[in-house]
Amino acid sequence: MVWSGNPNTPPPSADELPPGTEIRYNADGGWYILDSAAFMHGTDLKSNSAMVRQGEYGSPEVVMFLTSDGQRKFSDLPASM
Repeated sequence: MVWSGNPNTPPPSADELPPGTEIRYNADGGWYILDSAAFMHGTDLKSNSAMVRQGEYGSPEVVMFLTSDGQRKFSDLPASM
């Protein structure tokens, strides 16, 4: 479940947040709740493998190559994220 709000919706107070989460704000003043712990780390990337290039339709895209452990973690993510 995604917990978020627009600039007109007040965010929850710190004591209302589920354990292990934090509030983040976007450039428009909207907010969303994230898990505090990262599911992947830099060690899950193959060394010097991340780059930004121009995508098929001219917009930037990020390309990265994962270690076998990183691939497993990424494939375990729910599709709804």
